[in-house]
Amino acid sequence: MYADDGRSRVFNAVEALAASAEPIHRRLQTAGVTLLPLQAQDFANPRDGELLEEILRALTGVADPTGEHGDIAFTTFSMSDEEAARVAALIVELLRRLT
Repeated sequence: MYADDGRSRVFNAVEALAASAEPIHRRLQTAGVTLLPLQAQDFANPRDGELLEEILRALTGVADPTGEHGDIAFTTFSMSDEEAARVAALIVELLRRLT
């Protein structure tokens, strides 16, 4: 992965959170799909990689028992509004660290 591809994906995830009238759970799902290809080793600073892993765990923590929806969709729609806002804030924090 190119050095700034991680930054670009994180920026696009924040943009998905900020530039839509969709409910927070839908925006978080879009942001998660944008981040999903990233891995901790894509970041030069290991702390940034750890934060990414925390975000991805939060976005994929609940498996869909029916198999009809992806784990991100099922997880985000299982979250309370407060938890969704917390994870969104972690994504914004990751972008802040990278810029």
